[in-house]
Amino acid sequence: MSKSDNNYVELSGTMTSEVEIKYANTGTKIATFEFAVRGYQDKEDFVLVKCFKDWADVAEATGWNGAAVSLNGRLSGRRWERDDAKVMYFVEVDYGQRIGRAFV
Repeated sequence: MSKSDNNYVELSGTMTSEVEIKYANTGTKIATFEFAVRGYQDKEDFVLVKCFKDWADVAEATGWNGAAVSLNGRLSGRRWERDDAKVMYFVEVDYGQRIGRAFV
């Protein structure tokens, strides 16, 4: 993944949950955590981050609720319709190349 890719994001913020580890049916390790960034008018925006394979190990070993981190990855989104016909959207970051202390 490089900055020249169309779907590339860099975020700095704070982890707002502990790292949760799961395994796909194929055995691939997946780490997920919630991440808060400063949004519009200084309100917090929350994003779910997914890390795969070796990066899941890094997130598990170095991440904790309240940790300041910087990361990059790709946005991944889903859209669905609820039973009451309301359309819902969900966006997450598929973690890319690094996780570490943010220089904030």
